[in-house]
Amino acid sequence: MESEPDPYRIDSDAGRFHVCDPAGRVVMTCHDEGSATHYVVLLNEAYRRGFKSGCKHSRASGQTK
Repeated sequence: MESEPDPYRIDSDAGRFHVCDPAGRVVMTCHDEGSATHYVVLLNEAYRRGFKSGCKHSRASGQTK
């Protein structure tokens, strides 16, 4: 079974590290890669635990098509 890629990612530009959402929009900008990585990990975990599992739950209960 293949896992899905993480929806949030880091893009770097001229020494700044942009945390980007699944649509490619910049959520925040950090001056160091460590901070950006920290936020990406938190956002991806929140996505997996919240949004994604909520969609699975609603499909299982027949609330969405």
